[in-house]
Amino acid sequence: MPQQVVANPTFNVKVTDYSSTGGEGGEYTPQQVLDMKQSGKSLLAYLSIGEAETYRFYWQPGWIGNPPAWLGPFNPNFPDNFKVRYWMPEWQDIIFLYLDRILAQGFDGVYLDLVDSYLFWDSENPDSDNDMIAFVDTIAGYAAANGAPDFVIVPQNGEFITVSPGVTATEADNYYSTIDAIGVESVFFRGGASVNNPYNPETVRITQLDEYLIRGKPVFSCEYITDDSLIAIYLDTADAYAYVPYHSTQDLDSLRDGQCGFTSVAAAASMPGGRDAAFRLEPSITRSGTTIAFTSDFGKTDEHRETRSLGVYSVTGRLVRDLTARVEGVSGAPRIVWDGRDRSGRGVAAGTYFVRWAGNERSSTGRLVVVR
Repeated sequence: MPQQVVANPTFNVKVTDYSSTGGEGGEYTPQQVLDMKQSGKSLLAYLSIGEAETYRFYWQPGWIGNPPAWLGPFNPNFPDNFKVRYWMPEWQDIIFLYLDRILAQGFDGVYLDLVDSYLFWDSENPDSDNDMIAFVDTIAGYAAANGAPDFVIVPQNGEFITVSPGVTATEADNYYSTIDAIGVESVFFRGGASVNNPYNPETVRITQLDEYLIRGKPVFSCEYITDDSLIAIYLDTADAYAYVPYHSTQDLDSLRDGQCGFTSVAAAASMPGGRDAAFRLEPSITRSGTTIAFTSDFGKTDEHRETRSLGVYSVTGRLVRDLTARVEGVSGAPRIVWDGRDRSGRGVAAGTYFVRWAGNERSSTGRLVVVR
């Protein structure tokens, strides 16, 4: 698998297990992790925090007959997996040992699975939602305290935890602040089959995911489809909702090309505000739209005067609106208003977008969030 990941240039963010076998014997070396990251792209390690897995380095066979207090029942859908009382210090200490290995390997972050386990335990533990939020925050804090202050945290599913009845607005805001993005499965294609279910979008999830988008948290969407007609529907739909799409089989045992053709969300988000930025974005408080305000030195040199392109892009790289003609040949410091509409004149969906300007010798990218 490392060779496949290295050879495939279509990804800007990659998620893989920390081990080729899942166990201690197949742990990737720091060099293998570096190779998979190639050219500064982000590599996240899969980490289940809501279930214990019998093939991991920490598993002890004696736990089956004599389970520790934190170990719960096995998952009937995945017999090698056991629910865990993740709020207990003994389980959290195991996760910290796991994180030590991931950090030593050089991963950029973690992709946290089973965050939605708080729903399984809510009858036993009324604070299961807040305990999960606290656990995710503790994981981020542990990484920062161990030399990784920019460690990326991406939960898988569990998007409703921020509106769980026991979670306050402050706790929800803390969760949004802790995470860098969210991954979701099967939002658009649902049914009883393992693959190629019909298009059946779950609108309540889409509405909740808007809460992440308006806070600048990208949504990494995965659908289990292989049929070309379904894939075409998916890519168009994901683009309309400003999700970053990926499609595969449910086993995720084959690597398919990534779909993001513009730039990585993380890389683009880091560009605005730099010393070399050609413009700043000013949301309007009196009318609908965003002002693209170019700096005072715009147009003073040939490299600025020769605008190659100015456009608004979705997070998947689709050109939403071409604004090039409105800045070509303009001197001084132009201020251009984007009215939140696409090339067809329709208002765009709520979510994250990028404004990108390219001149002769440099370019600038800014991120904005559309709220509806």
